Amino acid sequence: MRHRLPSPHTFSGQRSAVAGGAAGIAIAVCSFLVLTIGAQPIGADSANSADAAALDSAASSSRSAATITSAPAAVKQAVALAEPAVASGPVTGGTVVTLTGEELTQVSAVQVGGVPAAVVEATPTTLSYQVPVAADLSTGTVPVELFDVTGAAVSVATELPAAETSASAAGTAALPADGGAAAADSASEAAAAGATANAASGDAAVPGLHGVLAPPAPERGSEMLRALVLTPAAAAAAEAAKAAAAADAAASASASQAAPAMLSFEYLPDPRVTAQTDYLLQHWADYNPAYMAIYGNDCANFTSQGLIARGWQMDAEWGYSEAGGGSAAWVSSTAFRDYMAAHPERGVAIGDDQRASLKVGDIAQFDWDNSGDRDHTATITRIDKTESGVKVYVAGHSKDSDYWDVDVAIAGGGSVSYWGLS
Repeated sequence: MRHRLPSPHTFSGQRSAVAGGAAGIAIAVCSFLVLTIGAQPIGADSANSADAAALDSAASSSRSAATITSAPAAVKQAVALAEPAVASGPVTGGTVVTLTGEELTQVSAVQVGGVPAAVVEATPTTLSYQVPVAADLSTGTVPVELFDVTGAAVSVATELPAAETSASAAGTAALPADGGAAAADSASEAAAAGATANAASGDAAVPGLHGVLAPPAPERGSEMLRALVLTPAAAAAAEAAKAAAAADAAASASASQAAPAMLSFEYLPDPRVTAQTDYLLQHWADYNPAYMAIYGNDCANFTSQGLIARGWQMDAEWGYSEAGGGSAAWVSSTAFRDYMAAHPERGVAIGDDQRASLKVGDIAQFDWDNSGDRDHTATITRIDKTESGVKVYVAGHSKDSDYWDVDVAIAGGGSVSYWGLS
């Protein structure tokens, strides 16, 4: 078999083909290298910077979208000092007592010896109330209690509590409600030294406050999150402050239990009523010769004498003179009724169904035939509160008596009404 050698033209074509193929391979390899180099990071530092920038950007976006809400402020409770300006007064009531303290506008009700008292004025630091008539007109010291709108008792102390401070304030940075970046950056500057120390020593991150967890590594995460991390020293200081506050509270509670503070009021005899009743009980059977007696109809005359002893001043309508005797309002039961109705500053009308509001020294008037006129006038000298109701007793003339039972007086018919004196 004869072999044909390739012609020179054939070798040339093959060389051209090989060269072309090599060139193609070289181009492909170069392209691959270029693509590979473009896909690889330039260096580790560049990669870390890019990652940190991405994390900071994400945290910044989250920070802008999130809202950090501060804890609600504690509601201060009302406290009254056990040092009233006036602690005593007559059994007939009317004494105005002023207390001092804190948040006293929360006080909505006052009781003196279990009897409601009228609140005259309340400010954050003062409370004034008017003492009611003593129960059963009894003298002595009774407790005073204050209540808020919920019916809870208001605290009474010998001194005002110290201002409260937040134990965690030393370890946290104040942030606005919108979680602004400026506040976070300011907070991060304050905590930068502690965060750097933790990172250098390898200390484990302490959980953040209010449920916010610390970032996994000091160099990652936003500055705001790092600022919320308490350093071990700050955490220890916060715990120490809390322990000290708890000890102070326990000591205060112990002292309070040992000697509980309280408010009280001492009811004293009303000198006006004492003088009035003393006069009536002295002269109910032994007529005073200083006054002209109207035998058989001396009831209003005798009642008026008792009011003079009480301290009332005569006027043009109600008065007595040795020469002319007493005026119509002084000696007539019906005229005395009309005088009282025209002078509310002297007293107010009280029905028989309101006996619970009566007091010793008030005036009773009877209408024996229910005609509308007043047929008899007397003065209350005793009040008994029983399970069956209020019993009232009077002193007077023309039914000469010191303690005449009102119910017995109207048992045969008629009605009774009263004047509650000022």
